[in-house]
Amino acid sequence: MSDESAKREKKNQKTGLVKQMLDERWKKTNQPSIKNCNAPMPRAHATVAEPLEKAE
Repeated sequence: MSDESAKREKKNQKTGLVKQMLDERWKKTNQPSIKNCNAPMPRAHATVAEPLEKAE
């Protein structure tokens, strides 16, 4: 395995982890609010997206 493909592999693992984390976070932030409030779905998405943009 060349150095280049090793780097690429590491990057793929990293993005996979980030996706997983965001997915977990999305579940945590949205599950309760969906059950106990009748806000429309797009609103829920917006509230999750805001902190992520600030964090970058």
